[in-house]
Amino acid sequence: MKRNKNTHAKNADENVITLCHACARDYYNSPDFYIKAVLPRTVKESCTKCNRKGYDYIITDKSKKNPR
Repeated sequence: MKRNKNTHAKNADENVITLCHACARDYYNSPDFYIKAVLPRTVKESCTKCNRKGYDYIITDKSKKNPR
């Protein structure tokens, strides 16, 4: 049974995606996004970007979070 990943997201500006360590690093190093791991980290799934194994993360676009 496939679960809805966005049940972990608190609002519409947040997206839950699966990322491997390398693709997650791209978000951590980006000034445009907030990234937070979904806990508990129990099952590895295919990365949304490259299909390696990874975990779920909540990604928030900083420009949508704090509009100016």
